[in-house]
Amino acid sequence: MKLNLFCIRNLLILFLLTNGFAKTVAQKRSANRPPVNKVLTTPDSIHEKKSKRFLFFPLALKSIETGWGGGAAGSYFFKTTHKNDSTLRTSNIEALGLYTVRHQFLGVLGFNVYFPGERYILRWRNTYSYFPDKFWGFGNNTPDANEENYVFSQIFINPQLIRKVYKDFYVGLSYELQKVYDLTYQKGGIFDKENVAGREGGIVSGAGFVFAWDTRDNAFYCTRGSYAQLMVLGFDKSLGSDFNYVNYVVDARKFMTVRKKDVVAFQVFGYLNSGNVAIRNMAILGGSDIMRGYYEGRYTDKNLIAFQGEYRMPLRYGFGLAAFGGYGEVFNFAKEFSLAELKYSYGAGIRYALNKAEKLNLRVDYGFGQNTSGWYFTVRESF
Repeated sequence: MKLNLFCIRNLLILFLLTNGFAKTVAQKRSANRPPVNKVLTTPDSIHEKKSKRFLFFPLALKSIETGWGGGAAGSYFFKTTHKNDSTLRTSNIEALGLYTVRHQFLGVLGFNVYFPGERYILRWRNTYSYFPDKFWGFGNNTPDANEENYVFSQIFINPQLIRKVYKDFYVGLSYELQKVYDLTYQKGGIFDKENVAGREGGIVSGAGFVFAWDTRDNAFYCTRGSYAQLMVLGFDKSLGSDFNYVNYVVDARKFMTVRKKDVVAFQVFGYLNSGNVAIRNMAILGGSDIMRGYYEGRYTDKNLIAFQGEYRMPLRYGFGLAAFGGYGEVFNFAKEFSLAELKYSYGAGIRYALNKAEKLNLRVDYGFGQNTSGWYFTVRESF
């Protein structure tokens, strides 16, 4: 039977997008969620026919944090205007269920809605997770021997509405509600001895503002331009939170084209907290986007500052190569931050264009850290 390569490619795109989205559910905090105007969407080429507005299929994935996993996913695509507006991104509703060999369960329901002219963008995420995870203690120099397991259940709700107010400047509101319960850990272990905030579970509820400036030429694969975002969220008892603290996220990026088609990219990222922060909202080092090569959460504390650079070189037939490196550090108080204590990360990867028009790439990276390494298989660039 002759295979429909177009359909296979589109299913692969949606699978990878959903795979990347599923991994965000397992994160200890939401700092790596897509920037307010860079929400993951499926390329418009999938919607050339009305019959392709809905997709449902089984999926599988593998990561350092989850091992092998399988489940099912579905997505419905639509536009908020009947006009043939090629500048308006496609809105979508997504759902998935996933179970891993480490007995982790993820359930996700969310949507991204782009209103006419993209003057407003609304995104909403509802997730449920049952997740056995790992903990090494707080700080930038915890030994590998500290590793111990803990388990939690979590409900997470995150609506966000942003508006374009002037040219490339966006302003928005964001709200987060998180309930952690049925949290179990080893009595007398590191998790217990360090008197971790939120070790008995609890509710985290907060709201705040998002500011972003975006001059990038493309959201998926940028070749020139800049991006800067500041997000400030306050969590307080007046909003129903069991923990009082303020969260600041700073994300600055620069992209330059060299040798006609090659791209040099830089990012400075900060995730900072002040106050009584629960364990699932602490800053963490590692993962598929920042400090590749480390288990996501290998180093945990109140604050994180990281810097990374990447050289991207397109080849022929949709393939490309990339080399990356970075430094990062978690710390409790500002006076503890030290250049001498920075962790390093480096590696290389292969890219394949799943959709050349949208510049959407399949990304396969192998990253190295200090006494650690790992594979990453996902979609779009890390930043």
